Order: sequence, then C-alpha cells, then structure tokens
Amino acid sequence: MEVVGRAAELAVIDSFLDTVSGGFATLVFEGEPGIGKTTLWAEAVRRGTERGYTVLSCRPTSAEATVSYTGVGDLLTSVEDDVYGALPALQRRALDGVLLRGETDGRAPDRRTVSVAVLSVLRALATSPVLVAVDDAQWLDRPSAAVLAFASRRLDGEPLGVVTVVRLSADANGVRTFDRDVAEHRRRAVPVSPMSLGALHVLLTARLGRPGCNAKPSSDLRADVSSKSSIMCSHAPARPAR
Repeated sequence: MEVVGRAAELAVIDSFLDTVSGGFATLVFEGEPGIGKTTLWAEAVRRGTERGYTVLSCRPTSAEATVSYTGVGDLLTSVEDDVYGALPALQRRALDGVLLRGETDGRAPDRRTVSVAVLSVLRALATSPVLVAVDDAQWLDRPSAAVLAFASRRLDGEPLGVVTVVRLSADANGVRTFDRDVAEHRRRAVPVSPMSLGALHVLLTARLGRPGCNAKPSSDLRADVSSKSSIMCSHAPARPAR
C-alpha cells in the first residue's frame, strides 16, 4: 500500500538504507501514539527487503514486556542453523537456552554470554547488508533491550542498520530505549508529526476511491485521523459553484 503524505520521511528511509552498506547506522521514528510511526517502520522494512537486505524483525507489545528474551527470540527466528553452528560452544549453548532450541540445565542464561552471542550472530550475517527492525522499542523486554544496547555499542563498520520506533507518551513510563546507546553520529531520530491537510485529503480520496468527495479534514481533526486505517467521508452533495 502506498504511503501518502510522507515524502520527507520516505526520503530519509532511502538515505538511511543507502548508508547501511558503509557501516552501522540507526534510524529512530519518534512520536505520539497513532501518528504513523509504524507505517514508516514497515515501509523501511519493505524497502530493505526489496534491496535484498537480510531483515531481522520483532514487534514487541506491552503484554510481553516482562517475558525475558522475547524480542531476541523473535529477531533470530529466521537465522539459519549453520550460523548457530559456527558459534563457540559457550555462546551456542546460551542462545539455545534463550531460543528454547534444546535441553538446558535449568539456570537462567548469563546475559553477557547471550549478548556476545547475539553480537557474533549479527556480525556473521553482515557479510552483506542487514536490517534489524524493532517496532515499539519501549515495550521491548529488558533483557532483549540490554542485549541490543550491548551490540549497538560495539558495531561499527559492519553493513548493518537498525530501524526502530519509540513512543513518546506517558504510558511509556520514561523507558530508556536501546537506541540511546548508539553513538550520536550513528543515530538519526526523526520526529513524526501529523500529516498535512492536503495529504489527508489525498488519503481520503485514495482510501475511499471517490475523487468527487467534498470532505475536507479540518486542522482540529488532523492529528486524530492522520494515521488511522479507517477514515469517514461526508456523503453531502457537492456545493454548487458560485
């Protein structure tokens, strides 16, 4: 589905994906709930996939924020067995425990070992461009966030990019998201604002397929409907020209 009214943000996505081949970079979409951040995140994932990048993604939720290593498990779901097989035995066992890939001794995995193992996996994959995509980073479970922060502090020249979304609202409880550990020159934050009135009008027409529709979104409604999936249009007849 075409992303309407976000030309500037889409240009940022393309520029970001261009830079990934030159070394580690992070792109963060920040904004209020429902403003359209995830739409842009999904478009970055789509464009990265189209370019042939290896994409590792996860979409944390508040309901799973206390379930340890859920995020890491989702990110590594598509990684092939031969990548794990090439890890040192200690790192492989740690990931086996986190990913529930085999029998464990019942003890919680050592976080440092898991962190080093995930970093090793990312570097092994980065023989060609990799895109790590994390939606709603504020809901990422704390162990997974710590692992990604650990990796982010150590990645440098690898062709690996991270695209993430951060909610700016009271219910996020001021959580420090993992992207804050990325070096400033490798992190770009993009504030996502409500769509313009003109873009909303184009969106109404595109969604409803009714170019004759006279409904014009008001500035009072702009923030509320700019990213909604269902938008209503008045059925009032066209006003005669004067």
